[in-house]
Amino acid sequence: MYLSTVSPRFACPVVAAAIVPQGGNYHTQKAEELYIIPNEYKEAISIRGFKLHRWAPILLSAALLAPGPSAAAAQPLQPVVVDGARNATPSLLRNGSLLVPAAFLRKMDVSVQWDEDRQAVILGKNGIRLSMTASANGVIHKPEGSYVPLRSVAEALGMRIRYDAATRTADVATAPGARKTIGAEAEEDVLWLERITEAEAGGESYEGKVAVAASILNRVDAPDWPGTIQEVIFQIVEIGGAKYYQYSPVADGRIYESVPSEETRKAVRAAMDGADPTDGATVFYNPVKTDNAWVRERPVSKTIGNHVFAY
Repeated sequence: MYLSTVSPRFACPVVAAAIVPQGGNYHTQKAEELYIIPNEYKEAISIRGFKLHRWAPILLSAALLAPGPSAAAAQPLQPVVVDGARNATPSLLRNGSLLVPAAFLRKMDVSVQWDEDRQAVILGKNGIRLSMTASANGVIHKPEGSYVPLRSVAEALGMRIRYDAATRTADVATAPGARKTIGAEAEEDVLWLERITEAEAGGESYEGKVAVAASILNRVDAPDWPGTIQEVIFQIVEIGGAKYYQYSPVADGRIYESVPSEETRKAVRAAMDGADPTDGATVFYNPVKTDNAWVRERPVSKTIGNHVFAY
C-alpha cells in the first residue's frame, strides 16, 4: 500500500511512500530512505484510508516522511521556567525560532489534542483555541512528537514569555498578560513613539512600522529596560567613557524633524493594542547600516523588510 507524502511546508522530491510490515514493526519506505515506526506505539489510526497499527497519530505526517531542507536543528535540553518552576525539555531551533514539544505545554495548563483529519495540533487555554499545522504555523513533526513555536504559542494563548540569551532560558508566566496601558496623561509618550517609528521605519511596510513600534513597547514591558516610552527612546548607555544611543534618529537628531504619517500613527496604535509581528523582540537593526557587534550577536526573532528583529 502507498501513502501520498506531498507537503507544502517541506520540500519533497518523492510523492509516495510504502508501508511495509517488518519484524513486528511497521516501516515506511520512501525512495531509498527507511523510517522505522517503533512498535511501542500501540494505537491504531487511519491515515488517508489506510489502517496502521502500533502508531500514534501525532507522530506520522507528510512532514515526518519528507523532512526536506527546512528541517530544524536539534538543540541541547532547553531550560524553561514556568511560573517559577524550572524545567528542561528537548527543543528545536529553526530560523531563530525556538520550538518545543506540544506535550510540554501541558505544564502550562494548556490542553493538547491531535486533529487527525487536518493533521493539526489543537491547543487551548484561557478560552482561546489554536489549530497549529506544519504549512500554516511552522509545526514540525518528529518521531517523538510534534514541536510548536514556543513564543508565538505562549503569547497567542495569553501568556507572557521572556528569553534570557545569556542563560538560554525561556521564562513563561501563565497568567494572562497585557501591555502597559497608556492613558491620556501619556499623550506625549505616544507622540514620541510615532516620531521614532516614522524616523526608523518611514520607508518600511505597514507591518515593518508595527514591528518597530512593538519592539520599543516590548522594552517598556521588560524589566531589563527603562519603564516608560520616552525613557526607552532616549536612553543613553555609557561604556568605558563612551556614550551609546539606543536609536540612531535620537543620536543624529532626525527624531525632532520626524513628521509621522497616517499609516505610522495607525501602526503605533496597533502595536499599543497588542499587535507584535516580531514575537517579542526588543532589538532591531538594519544589517546594511550597522556593524555593531553587540546587536548582531542577539538571538534573531525574524526579518521584516530591511530590519532584523532580535531579543
